[in-house]
Amino acid sequence: GIYVRAGAECNITAGSITNCTADNGPAIYVEKGATLNIEEGANINEDDIEREGNFKFEISEDTIMLGGTAHGRTSTTFVHYVYIGSYPQSYVGNSLNSTLESWYSSSKPVSTKTYKMDSTTWDEYEYNGQLYVRGTCKTGGTFYDNEPGASVVVPVGFKPNNQLVASSTNKYKNGDAMKSDGTIAWFKVEPLRWFVLNYEKWQAGEEQLKLMSELVLTADVQYSPQVYSSGKYMPVKWKDCQLRTWSNGEFYNSVFTEAEKTAIALSSVADVRNGDYGSGETTEDYVYIASELTWREFEIFGNYSELEVASPSDFAVSNKASYGNNETESTSYWSVTTAWWLRNTSNYSGKDRQLAEYIAGNGYMWYAWISCSGPGFRPVITLDV
Repeated sequence: GIYVRAGAECNITAGSITNCTADNGPAIYVEKGATLNIEEGANINEDDIEREGNFKFEISEDTIMLGGTAHGRTSTTFVHYVYIGSYPQSYVGNSLNSTLESWYSSSKPVSTKTYKMDSTTWDEYEYNGQLYVRGTCKTGGTFYDNEPGASVVVPVGFKPNNQLVASSTNKYKNGDAMKSDGTIAWFKVEPLRWFVLNYEKWQAGEEQLKLMSELVLTADVQYSPQVYSSGKYMPVKWKDCQLRTWSNGEFYNSVFTEAEKTAIALSSVADVRNGDYGSGETTEDYVYIASELTWREFEIFGNYSELEVASPSDFAVSNKASYGNNETESTSYWSVTTAWWLRNTSNYSGKDRQLAEYIAGNGYMWYAWISCSGPGFRPVITLDV
């Protein structure tokens, strides 16, 4: 192959590349600060070139199911997917968990990165060429709690029956029993898979590529604290909420490489508050969460419950995500489903308590107090590719 170092200039005037496979790496690698000129007489495909600092984008040829099975219906919507970013996802298994913990105790390794939620911090370590995180498992994420200033009775039916609290009686995807609250555990850092929401419009050159994560990645990230002032709870909008700050700060910086960030575009995100449906304010975000209108916005239609069911990662259910395993809801990834935040906000009539919408494990939309930790995080991003 050809390697063009920083400060050098390479001119290719003729010829072609044959028998280049991904296993052998790129045919031409160009360091940042180098110059590569390909003239008309050369038959060089851009796919054979890797440029340092640039995100090499690939979209799947095959498709996977969006949503899953809920209320006796199975989704018939299939979408392409993209891998970008990495995040803790799979439990390592009991045997490797013991090995890693022994290695940690004896070697005292230095952490390479941290992943922070509201109540926990997970430290990343490299072991035998693979990245893992170590931290304390948290279960029992809340959907409703009592804040100072008012005694609130949760309306009957507000919390769906299948929002089960994750516990040691449940299992990770590999079949091992979940670690109980307060237990140290290790999870593997893996590439993130994202659903493509607008493949046809992107292919036609009409829109940038819109992606939503396949899995609910974590919970323990409240929408925002309740603010109680002058005898009432103050409204909270997406532009001011804690989840937006965390999404575009902690999450964005821990998940994506600098090269990947060059491909992520700022998205114009509308504030959505039930009752007035927003004030017309928008924000510019690299990472955001869906609204109640997401599927209609992307012209994805069907009975929403089977489109909206989503599975959690192992890491998510060890970070306060709910664990729905009632054998009636499932996705192509796993038979376990969970709840995830939407950005729509509202207030509980008569108490002025601030709420945000979430999708339950059964695919239905419900409300939770904005200060609660149970609904999970399922991000949306836009790629300028």
